[in-house]
Amino acid sequence: MRYSDVFEEPGDAEQARALAEDPLALKAFELRMASSMVARHRPRVPFEECRTPVQVIASDRNKLFPYRMVKRSYDRLGGPKELVTLSGKGMWGLNREFNEEYCAHVIRWFNAQGAAARS
Repeated sequence: MRYSDVFEEPGDAEQARALAEDPLALKAFELRMASSMVARHRPRVPFEECRTPVQVIASDRNKLFPYRMVKRSYDRLGGPKELVTLSGKGMWGLNREFNEEYCAHVIRWFNAQGAAARS
């Protein structure tokens, strides 16, 4: 996978190009984690019986994990859940705005699940 396929937010092109041209940077991503996530593994319980609180953050332009696929799996989850859709966003962004938006959703979710009370 090319850097430009992963980092495709406005302003990321220059940084992705710098990474691609950097002699010390990775020249290709090994998608072992992604591969293991989409491989067929028998879950410990059916999705419908899952009771673990889950937040799913999905980008509607993600090339690796298409939104329809993510939404289909999300819809099957039985426990407390939240789907956050990053409209018009790619898989990930290098810019501060993207990361702050993404992290704000995560922090809000953890706080809603009682993380602030435990810290």
